[in-house]
Amino acid sequence: MKWLLATVVITLLIPVGCILPQHNVSTANYTTLVVLPDTQKYSLNYPEIFKAQTQWIADNKESENIAYVLHTGDVVEESDNISQWQTAKEAMQILSSANVSYIVTPGNHDLRNNSEFFEQYFGAYQSYGLLDIGTEKVIIIAINGYARKVFDSCAWANSILAKYPDRKVILLTHGYLNDEGIIYSDPAQIGATIWHRFVVPNSNTFMVISGHYPGEEWSTTVRDDGTVAENLLANYQGRDNGGNGWLRLYRFDANFTKIDVLTYSPWLNRYETDADSQFRIVLSLHKAPAKPSPVVEQLTSVVASASDSPSIAGGGEGGLSSETVYNAK
Repeated sequence: MKWLLATVVITLLIPVGCILPQHNVSTANYTTLVVLPDTQKYSLNYPEIFKAQTQWIADNKESENIAYVLHTGDVVEESDNISQWQTAKEAMQILSSANVSYIVTPGNHDLRNNSEFFEQYFGAYQSYGLLDIGTEKVIIIAINGYARKVFDSCAWANSILAKYPDRKVILLTHGYLNDEGIIYSDPAQIGATIWHRFVVPNSNTFMVISGHYPGEEWSTTVRDDGTVAENLLANYQGRDNGGNGWLRLYRFDANFTKIDVLTYSPWLNRYETDADSQFRIVLSLHKAPAKPSPVVEQLTSVVASASDSPSIAGGGEGGLSSETVYNAK
């Protein structure tokens, strides 16, 4: 686990996007969010694995007390291939048929050559859902992190959060944390821009979930006010059979004090139990480390440069959708 640090900026508010259904979840034992990491290889070559994942979720909706399924993007390998979109939709339709709500954020593979199919098969590029866990009110905000739209996406997310300022925030986006546990600073500065323009100014953002980079990572970033955001990366596409069906379970206890993170494959019917795959996040943690690590210093440098890159927000594919009411099921 790694610690990171950054500073606060002022953001703009632009209302665009859609809302998902409110969920009032039982306080019994725990509430689960399931994360489906990049499924692009399943849509391309292994549809049976994709369906095994969603069928397991549907079958265990009650026993796991599943509130939402969150897809980290790269639903397909080739965005202009209708067959892959149909394969993905068939797999996700299993969730709809079981009345399991899901949120999908687009990945770069979903928008690279044809951005229209994502909206055709999965609705708006950006969406949010409301969730109660015990007495805690939560909002899940999914943004389009495509390079040319990331500034607009952060502005939209801020406008949505302005309507729900008292809710705890889970941010879902495709690319954020890299395979070294650092908020990544590729030439487009996507991860750093999201951190700088949304996560830092909103201290109620306690969790950022992403994919894109193959691997598993968990880091904790500390804002100037001492509040923290837990950053979680999971993406198994580099493993056998395009990922062997591994998915993530985030089990929130009823008192909203901890999250038990588990990694499970319905395809292999087993849990992965190494330290990167099974661990506990204590949500009451709000204290920065005594001495910043080199990772902290690197992120601070990245964040400083991200604020001076507005040209990234120019037009192109992967734009924002018009305001709609979108039912994830």
